[in-house]
Amino acid sequence: MINNEATYNQPPLGVSPSWFVIPHRIKELADAISRYTGHERICKDKEVSSAIRQWAVEIESHCDTLDKIQDVEINTMK
Repeated sequence: MINNEATYNQPPLGVSPSWFVIPHRIKELADAISRYTGHERICKDKEVSSAIRQWAVEIESHCDTLDKIQDVEINTMK
């Protein structure tokens, strides 16, 4: 017999929590931006600046998500 309560309280194997995944992804993107800003093609190639712009937008989205998660946690503690 399957314990349904345990099934819902424990995440499936391999799932990482948002508090780990989101900051890790932000760091990856920031590192990529740092590497690309030192690239010699940054002033000559729109592909490089476009990639940096996309990563910056993704970082902003992740920061918004973290803010929303923190708001939910604060509201549930009240």
